[in-house]
Amino acid sequence: MSLDKYLRTPIKLEQLIQFTQDELYNYSLYATSDVDCIDTNTVVYLDDTTEIDNDENEIKPQFAKATGLRHYFNGYIAYSIIWNTGHQLKPEIPSIDDYMKAFNHYIKNDCFFDFSGKQRIKYWFYSSESIDKISEKFSHAFQSEILDIDYENVYEWAQQTIGDIYVNISRNHTDARIRSPVLVYFEHCEFENELIKSFGIKLQRAFRTHIYRGRYTYQNRYNPQKNALRLLQVFEVYN
Repeated sequence: MSLDKYLRTPIKLEQLIQFTQDELYNYSLYATSDVDCIDTNTVVYLDDTTEIDNDENEIKPQFAKATGLRHYFNGYIAYSIIWNTGHQLKPEIPSIDDYMKAFNHYIKNDCFFDFSGKQRIKYWFYSSESIDKISEKFSHAFQSEILDIDYENVYEWAQQTIGDIYVNISRNHTDARIRSPVLVYFEHCEFENELIKSFGIKLQRAFRTHIYRGRYTYQNRYNPQKNALRLLQVFEVYN
């Protein structure tokens, strides 16, 4: 599918799911301010990505700014949702309802919908410590075994299962020696609010820094509030 004719024109979900990773990667999705969820009639637009200037202000592309559209998704996130849905459901072909469910879950929870019925809770904080040190502090705070650590070209991560809860800690390893975002998520069938709160408090005590929970983007590494597309909770540092 040629992407050019779809740029800056109304597209719907059934068209969006046909795009490849290379086609979506360098663009972002924009929508009108009243779009809170996606259904078969929802209209979105593909345009250039929103940039951040030296004063940490958002610079929207000309079309999105002129038409009053708001940034909805980075293109690579949209593709990740599409790919993840297909990957989970293969060899079956996902329906439009499956994709709607996956997109709307990500909008609300900043994580992929788990078609097996599991729930994922995400936190993030800033640290200049190595993934090994982060893993060690986490294990001490949660009284778990040392996490298994692995690396690839872009990311490094640590993972472990605590009882029946899976935990994953990851960061871009090119940022490992500077203060950079560290993402932590817990995966389980269901989380009560008190457990979600207790995880945040334990992370705050372990790393002695603000712990954030909510939708996250890597657009601005130096300002957590700019990165919080949907900030749900902040666990602050107290003396």
